[in-house]
Order: sequence, then C-alpha cells, then structure tokens
Amino acid sequence: MKADEAYQCGKCGLCLTVCPVYRVTREETAAPRAKVHLIRSYAESRLPATDRMQEKLQCCLMCGTCTAMCPGGVHHDTLFMRMRDEMGAWCGQSRQVKALGAILPRENRLRMAARAARVGTGSLAQRIIGRMRIGNIPIENFPTPNRIPFRDQVPTVIKPAGSPVGTVVYFTGCATNHIFEGTGHAVTMVLQCMGYRIIIPPDQGCCGLPLFFHGDTQRARSSILSNIKALQLNGCDAVIVDCATCGSALSHAYPKLMDEMRLCADPARDLAAKVWDVGEFILEKFSDLEPHLATGQAKEKVTYHLPCHLKNHGRGKDRVETLMQRLPHVDYQRTVDWDACCGGGGFFFNEYPDISKQMVDGKIDNAVNSGARSWATGCPGCRVQLSGNLPRKGMLDVCHPVEIIARGLR
Repeated sequence: MKADEAYQCGKCGLCLTVCPVYRVTREETAAPRAKVHLIRSYAESRLPATDRMQEKLQCCLMCGTCTAMCPGGVHHDTLFMRMRDEMGAWCGQSRQVKALGAILPRENRLRMAARAARVGTGSLAQRIIGRMRIGNIPIENFPTPNRIPFRDQVPTVIKPAGSPVGTVVYFTGCATNHIFEGTGHAVTMVLQCMGYRIIIPPDQGCCGLPLFFHGDTQRARSSILSNIKALQLNGCDAVIVDCATCGSALSHAYPKLMDEMRLCADPARDLAAKVWDVGEFILEKFSDLEPHLATGQAKEKVTYHLPCHLKNHGRGKDRVETLMQRLPHVDYQRTVDWDACCGGGGFFFNEYPDISKQMVDGKIDNAVNSGARSWATGCPGCRVQLSGNLPRKGMLDVCHPVEIIARGLR
C-alpha cells in the first residue's frame, strides 16, 4: 500500500473545520486526519484490514474540501481512493459498489438500467411499492429517466445559430444523457445562441469517478481511457461539462489517476487544460450571450447551491453565482449556506442517511425562506439530494443554472 501523502499530515486539524461529516458527527474518527493516520498505520502493518476500518473510510463524501484546505499538501482524495481499493480487495465491496461497477462502464447496461428506473418511477409502480425510500429520499421523489437518451435526440454536430465564434466539445455525462435531458437541451440552446459549433462525441461514457471514489479502480480504467480518446478532438476551443463531478474528473482527477495506473498522463493533462464547467464558460464569454438575453420581463427569484466539486476544482467558487447575478431576468437570492455541502456524495445519502439528512435539511429551510422560486445547482447528484428531500414535491424548481439562462433568451 503506497501511502506517501499520509506522512505529509501535520495533524493541525484545519481539515476538521471544513469537513462536512465532522461538522455533523463531531467524532474524531470521522475527520480526514483520522482517516489519514488509519491509512498510515495500515501501510506500516500496525493495523489490519477490517470491516470496521472500511466503514470509517467509507464515511466520507469525497468532496475534496479537506484537500483544498490542507497546508501540508495532503491529497486526501487520491489517498482515500487508493485505500478504498485496498479495503475492497481485503473485505469485499458493498452491493451498491458492485452494481455501479457492473453498470456504469457499459453504455448498453446504463440504457437498460434507465429503462428499468423509468418503469420504477411510474405512477403504477409507485402505488405498488408505496413509500419505499433510498436513504431518506422517497422513490416517488427521484427524477424520471429520459424516454430516449439525450445523445440519441440530438445530432453529433450542432451548428451555431449565427456567425460561428468557435467550436466546443460537449461531454454530457451519464445524468444528462439518461435523466436530465432538459439540461442537455438548455446547454445546446445557449451555446448555439452564443455562436458555438457543438460536437457531442457519440462514444463518450461515464467519467468513471464514482467507481474510483468507491475503490473500483480496475472497472473505472476503461471509462477513463475511452473518454480521453473520445474527447481528443483537434481544433476545439473547450470541452464543456454540465456536471461538477464530471468536471472534477476530467480536469482534476484524470491526470492523477493516469499516474496512479502508471500510464502516460500527457493526454489527460492536455484534456484537463481544455475542460470548462458550462456556467464558468458562459461567464467567461458573457459578451457572446448578452445580446440574446431578453430585458424588461418579470424577474424570476433564484437561489443557488454550489457543488463541492465545482467549489474545490473549478476556476473560482463564485463564478456561477456571479453569472446568476448578471442575468437581467433573475432576482438572485443568496443563502448563508449557499456553498455548504448538501450531503449527497454519490451513495453517501444512502449509506449514511442520518448524517446526510442533517446536512440537507438546513439548506432546504434556507432556500425556502429566501423566497426563491428556483434553486439552481450544477451537479446532478446535488439536484437529486435537494429535490428529493423537499418537504413537498415541487415546492422549489431544482434545476441546472443553464436552464435558468435558457428561460431568459429572446
């Protein structure tokens, strides 16, 4: 077990001040520094691999906030992924991780899973299964998957609406392709209006980060290699993502993971340099959008939740919020916890529902009290967590920031 980063930890405790899990539990064993020293003890053969150790290592959102805060340069995310892989080999993997590994890397299986989920969220199925929950989220509160995958609904190349200003590659991710088609159509509509030619590679797939997060390195490898190949298109100005986790994978994790797998990381670094979150990209090129925004219409009250992966691996935590404030049709309402973790974290909301629920309830109260009609967030996992835990289904329109932009186009 390679644990070089563990020796950089000075036990200062700064990670405790920002760790969402520790803030709820107040247990030292849930803190990042405790996990680092568990790993160090394991690497030095002072502690064996046990189910108890695996449980402690799994109790983490993998949000990256501790890494961003650490003055010692400890890469907690890489260290935790490596150790989860080790624990999986010794203690076995959970059913959820096995299911992820069987479905995510294979597009045909993703399609079958989406069709099955569509049936499961139907009204008849809901009456049969009653008030079943996944974690704290009732089945009926989960989004209904797309009838047709988004990438099958649109051409591989979408021409700009007017004079072309550039070419972008659109990485749709699993969620837009199979669940949130409205986000995909909003992204293409806005980028078209801005004058961009859009290429949507048909052979892209899952970014693979959920598998790495849960210690399934081998199955994630094929996803990473195929995506790097699919997205290496000459002449493109940017690779656009609409999912904060996918953005974190392509721009932050891929180069490190290629090094971890002892493969040449140069293609991953080249790709990472071109990756943009769609909201950050639109703000950067706002002059291309501004002429297409309607003025004089009634303003929509909007609040915003900043996803952890965008906060820690984006180009600046306030960029999408700034974009919301610049839209003429938006009355932006900031909440005090706009940048706090919502507690979704992949399967965290299902594995640790009590901790997750405590994180999200306060955010929901603040969002409702803001008077906003819509709650924007650029992470599908956050979107499921926020909308799924609303006291009343539909009391807030939880959507992607680009869907807010699309509503204001002329």
